[in-house]
Amino acid sequence: MLCTRIVEPNDEIAIQSLDTLKKIVKDSTTSMTSVPKPFKFLKEHYKNLTAHYDRMTPSFLKRNLADFLSVLAMTMDE
Repeated sequence: MLCTRIVEPNDEIAIQSLDTLKKIVKDSTTSMTSVPKPFKFLKEHYKNLTAHYDRMTPSFLKRNLADFLSVLAMTMDE
């Protein structure tokens, strides 16, 4: 649901959803020796989120989404 909210046109809802998603990932990361479960789930949403990022105009939300996507990209397989 949070990934769906991030791509909504309402920036306020998108920012809140992205912040919530970041908090969930931070809370689930106990060590960097394994990929946290939220990242495993988010793999299926990566293409949709990056496509949305490409369509966005420069903004606070776009910068924050870029940071999140860069971390998510490190967990992706080829």
